[in-house]
Amino acid sequence: MEKITVIGNTTWGFTLTYLISKKVSSISILTRSKEEKNLLDKTRVHKNLSNQMKLPREIKIESNIQKNIQQSNIIIIAVPSHTLNENLIKIREYVTSDKIIISATKGISINGERMCEVINSYLTKSSINNIGALSGPNLALEISEGKPTVTTIAFKDINLSNKFRDSFSSDSFRIYSGTDVIGTELGGALKNIIAIGAGIIDGLKLGTNAKSAFVTRGLHEITKLGVKLGAEKSTFAGLSGMGDLITSCFGNSSRNWKLGVALSQGSSVKEFLNKSKITLEGIQTTIQAEKLSQKLQVSMPITTTTSKVLNNEISIDSAIKELMTRNLSEE
Repeated sequence: MEKITVIGNTTWGFTLTYLISKKVSSISILTRSKEEKNLLDKTRVHKNLSNQMKLPREIKIESNIQKNIQQSNIIIIAVPSHTLNENLIKIREYVTSDKIIISATKGISINGERMCEVINSYLTKSSINNIGALSGPNLALEISEGKPTVTTIAFKDINLSNKFRDSFSSDSFRIYSGTDVIGTELGGALKNIIAIGAGIIDGLKLGTNAKSAFVTRGLHEITKLGVKLGAEKSTFAGLSGMGDLITSCFGNSSRNWKLGVALSQGSSVKEFLNKSKITLEGIQTTIQAEKLSQKLQVSMPITTTTSKVLNNEISIDSAIKELMTRNLSEE
């Protein structure tokens, strides 16, 4: 019988554990410490989510890394991107070549790598064909309130993608399968750049016209970079691309969107992070995407100006003017 371990008692890790448990009986969530394990085992709810979503008693709460990784066939990683390396170091000696890894972490590393690339570099015993990505328009808070959600899973081997699509999908969690791991990951990571800008536009009340144009051109940039990195263009019109982008830019739950709103109202990045005490993938992603665009010679004006704003190189007013007065071109 297959056993699944979800690494990370994050809002998304907790939510995924709950959703998958509807279809899979043998699943556990791995916490950071014994104290966290004991608390979660007692309450069965996540402090940042609705209490409507309570983990069934059948789900095991664990903190023993060695035992759980060795006993699991499938490992789902749902940790913040900046902690991925340290988590991989903790588990790598217990990961054998037969284990399947699913990355549910969105972001780009400080070396400009996708999360599956980072995983593959640390878990050297794992075949790259056994490492896949799960990504889409999935706000954990909405899901915890009982609202349905849809996502994408991608492995190089379509049979693996279809296997997990069929195994994990339920009446509240619909999964589409694919083989474009690169595009699936990049859509989920790069959309955070555009969400920051969308938040700025909303904060300044620049209107629907400006925001729709910004998001559309943002998708164009994401797609260009993605294709240059080996992704399929069509992936960015799907759930992990356009779907995640719309969710992050047009709702008010995205953390990166909230940063944009705060910046538009005079807050600095540091002030926002100190006050909110939340993990933001978009800042690091913007920096790395800008570096990649220069390295690969891909024009990404939105990413470039967003990076300048985050680094206090230009004001928001100057950034808007810079984007609006660029050389005119064909669409």
